[in-house]
Amino acid sequence: MGGEDTAAPRLPRGVFVGLATLDVVQRVGTLPTSNKKATAARQDIAAGGPALNAAVTFAALGGDATLISYVGEGAAARIAKEDLAACSVQLIDLAQLGFSLPVSSIVVEESTGNRQIVSTDATAAAAPVAHSPDATLTRALDNCDIALFDGHHQGLAQSLAGYLHTSSRPPMILDAGRWKPSMPELIPLMSEVICSADFRMDSRPDENDLLQDLLRAGVDVAAVTNGAAPIRWATRDDSGTVPAEQTEVVDSLAAGDAFHGAYAFARATQRHHTPASGEISKHLAFAAHIAAIKCSHTGTRSWLSRLRPPTGEQER
Repeated sequence: MGGEDTAAPRLPRGVFVGLATLDVVQRVGTLPTSNKKATAARQDIAAGGPALNAAVTFAALGGDATLISYVGEGAAARIAKEDLAACSVQLIDLAQLGFSLPVSSIVVEESTGNRQIVSTDATAAAAPVAHSPDATLTRALDNCDIALFDGHHQGLAQSLAGYLHTSSRPPMILDAGRWKPSMPELIPLMSEVICSADFRMDSRPDENDLLQDLLRAGVDVAAVTNGAAPIRWATRDDSGTVPAEQTEVVDSLAAGDAFHGAYAFARATQRHHTPASGEISKHLAFAAHIAAIKCSHTGTRSWLSRLRPPTGEQER
């Protein structure tokens, strides 16, 4: 007998490739000057890193998120893994014996929401170069609707991006917060690059037209965020701006990561490889909305409860 298919729609699947850290965050009334001390009003400890926080946002919005990174063992790694599990982010940990998870020391000024970050990032321990994805990696890559890279762990990023580029090639997004050695090889493989206004192509460090630089490098969609200023975007055929949603900034830490995770979620739910102009603006506006929610809350996890439970629809 026939009948209606009542199966729930499949959750959008995102793969996030990049840095994992353990963040130790101190919140102070005023940032201390050189050789001075400050008493923290609050302290938070959670897993961090651009790709990791983007994955956490993607999962909180209702997506199926997998992080591919190096975490390893030890006290810091255990805390990070527990946090990822609590946030429903699956981890493919490629760390070899002896890898030490980077720890970031972060001070947030409560009066402005600004922060200072000191970390070894991906240089804390030598990460192996992944020349060809194994069965576990290819299974995750072959089944994803979107892939986001943050440019860290150069060998791994180039290997996985190259695999996706030559296979089914789901949309690939690069979080280009700042120039990294991996960028010349990664950017041409990406379908979309979202960068900050401070980002410069290494070959054109004085060029202000980032959008055209990125398009010339081979991407389909380029976008530039600039704090509270409008988000600029361009394709080969169109361009536009999207207002950055205004909010009272309580804590800007990981707001950019939340933006990228939300953009990835919007793109994954679309399930089209190349978005139309109206869709690009819609996706960027959605990402700006989610980043504004993050900025209005203290910490990198407390704000997640504000996101809509999984429904397959974007929050507005």
